[in-house]
Amino acid sequence: MSFNDDTYVRQEGGRSMKDIERIFDYRFPNAAWPVAVLGVRLGEIAKRLSVEVESWSEDGLGKVNALVLFPSSRVVVLHEYEHLVQGSGLKGGGPEVSFDVADVVEFGIKSLVDEVLEVLGLTYDFVVWIGPEAARDRAAELLKVVKGNAIR
Repeated sequence: MSFNDDTYVRQEGGRSMKDIERIFDYRFPNAAWPVAVLGVRLGEIAKRLSVEVESWSEDGLGKVNALVLFPSSRVVVLHEYEHLVQGSGLKGGGPEVSFDVADVVEFGIKSLVDEVLEVLGLTYDFVVWIGPEAARDRAAELLKVVKGNAIR
């Protein structure tokens, strides 16, 4: 599937890309939880949103490109590790989509992926991987640990 105007932008309504707020230097309050991997490069998404991609280097992992978006009451982080994208062999080799673990527990993976796709105007044709809904239980376990450590 090619990434062009006809397949990328949904015409059936939904949120406007103008409704998306860009955030810089964000850290999840609890912990990040990956819910999906998209099959379109982050740079192409950023271009369509008319925003810049943040880039930095992480020790041992190399260059990371990221977008932090606030499309609703939840923050979503889209990030690519360049070494994974280049060597992945995945269709499109795009960004991992992450939410705060508390959002995963409260709303579930499919609901969060649906929201991201709606906001970005993508369909499931652009999803390379989606986390299993059963991972919600593991997210709940992690949230308990994080919350427990925060109390100490």
